[in-house]
Amino acid sequence: MPLLVASLLFWSFQTGLWLPGVLLTAALLAARLRPRRLHLEQADFARVSDLFAILVVLAYGWLYFTLHNPLAMIRLFQWMPLLLAPLLLAQQYNGAATVDLRALLLSLRRAKHSPGAIDLAPAYFALLLVSASAANTQGPGFLAGTAALLAWACWGSRPPHHSPWGWGLLIGAGLLLGVGVQQGLRQGQQWLEASVSDWLDLEASRSDPYRSSTAIGSIGALKGSSRIIVRVRPPRPLAAALLLHRASYQRYVSGTWLAGNARFASLPEGAGAWTLAGAGVPAGADSYAITEYSEGGDPVLSLPAGAARVAGMTQAALRRNPLGTVQATHRPGYLRYGVEVTATAPLGEPPGPEDLGLPRTESPVLLATLRQLGPGTEEPRHAIALIREYFRRDFRYSLYQAAGTRASLREFLRRDHSGHCEYFASATVLLLRAAGVPARYATGFSLQEYSSLEHQYVARLRHAHAWARAWVDGAWVDVDTTPPNWAALEQEQAPVWGRLYDLGAWAALALDGAGELPGRLAVGLALAWVATRVLWPMFRTQRARTRRAAERSPAARGLGTDSEFYLVLARLAQIGHTRPAWQPLDPWLNTLDPVLPGELPRLREMASLHCAHRFDPQGLDPGARRALERLCRHWLTEHPVPGHRPQALNSRPARP
Repeated sequence: MPLLVASLLFWSFQTGLWLPGVLLTAALLAARLRPRRLHLEQADFARVSDLFAILVVLAYGWLYFTLHNPLAMIRLFQWMPLLLAPLLLAQQYNGAATVDLRALLLSLRRAKHSPGAIDLAPAYFALLLVSASAANTQGPGFLAGTAALLAWACWGSRPPHHSPWGWGLLIGAGLLLGVGVQQGLRQGQQWLEASVSDWLDLEASRSDPYRSSTAIGSIGALKGSSRIIVRVRPPRPLAAALLLHRASYQRYVSGTWLAGNARFASLPEGAGAWTLAGAGVPAGADSYAITEYSEGGDPVLSLPAGAARVAGMTQAALRRNPLGTVQATHRPGYLRYGVEVTATAPLGEPPGPEDLGLPRTESPVLLATLRQLGPGTEEPRHAIALIREYFRRDFRYSLYQAAGTRASLREFLRRDHSGHCEYFASATVLLLRAAGVPARYATGFSLQEYSSLEHQYVARLRHAHAWARAWVDGAWVDVDTTPPNWAALEQEQAPVWGRLYDLGAWAALALDGAGELPGRLAVGLALAWVATRVLWPMFRTQRARTRRAAERSPAARGLGTDSEFYLVLARLAQIGHTRPAWQPLDPWLNTLDPVLPGELPRLREMASLHCAHRFDPQGLDPGARRALERLCRHWLTEHPVPGHRPQALNSRPARP
């Protein structure tokens, strides 16, 4: 118990869940000090085990729709001791050393014979350490605390025949090995996050304003997630897809776009608004209400072309770079703001030398492709029209690249003529530059899906998009040459449970928008409902079981009150041997041996039958009951009270 309490406090310190940790510690100590125990059966433990499973599902569902992976998984590990606490407390308050595995595992519920039992305390200790590790900051306090708790646990399990010095050396060697394994797991986690970033949604949900690593040359299928990142309520229904710009880049190096002139400058705030266009915002500008989710904080905003002013954000600051990227200083979570759009707002600073740069390896195929387009590419608008027609006529959209080909941008233009948006956007930017038109690579989202559930447009991870921006007539314009059917092709890969996911995402957003207190209240009500469905029936059954046990007890039914041994005790009191109320029966009988020589064996035999008749739930069999009556009658006959008539056996005094 002391080790478990120390582990609970350590977990509370690491996760910051002080109040739950203190309450759990108090509950564990109360279970140790409580004299009366519960009478829980296997069905009760099974019900609590089912409660644990329900709580895990509800907690993960809530965390997934509010934090998303991987933060949802990390937070779930931190909460796991809270979710398992009812099962541990049930064992502690029941006073049982172990819990039957049939109560814990649904697959074993129908088994006639138990495959074994488990003590939940050691498993809970290990869970506390794992949960604490999910929240630690790799500081010396975590390593020292973990080492101390593990050494404590190992020292307590030391076999008696082992030398304390040798056991201590083994513990020290194990701790050193654990530190090495911890470092290896940390490196493995970093490798895993880099390898499966699509599954974890680590990269697609946020934009790096300094570099954009494309999937050009990747093999296999590119599967986009259905997770909603941006929600937009425009002033009027959209007639066509709306591009939401996040970041622009200038220099292309082996499948990666870099921003060479991306130094950010803070934007001045005025009355809770930030003006992006130097000339200000005219009256009657279109207003867009935008809600987007930021997983890591400090998000790059998703802005429609012509964004002139941003307003509505609280406790935030904005900064902008010359490429038109706007970044907010904001905590992780949902970010709500309004955007006013004008036709004259610039999309970025005028072009520089880097906006005409061509990669050396792709230059030959770019110039050759440009010659195929024919004359007229010297004029920007005509060059854009020719490039649009070229990609529309001879290319198709694809999310799959066959193994072994690893098509580069050069192969995309010369041989494959198939690829995803990053191929089209990169090729368009470089072809425009080859024609002498300054161009940039832009990333963001294509807004085109209307949600009837939320009554607004939504952009999912699979709607992440790339396109070109060209300098035409003294202004930047968006040029999207990706075949327009790309969104429909990706929609075909949407999971069948997408509707259910959207419902949960909408509920999470609604609770977040209602404020912190109503959201927590809703979660509390849900947990209270689960508790009433699971814990209350168990509590009611427990009370009924305790009542039935009390009704079946000999004292409640008056069994044993007709014992003739009470007449023996009364006769002993009459002849001067009264038993003190504080003294147990057997020690008191020993005190009679000197004053009643030879009577002690008979008195003990009668007392033994009397206790079995009075307190044993099974009572006495008929033969033993007759023996008790016979022995008491004989003893009373042999020990009359001088000067008094013998007391009848059916005239018994009230029991003491």
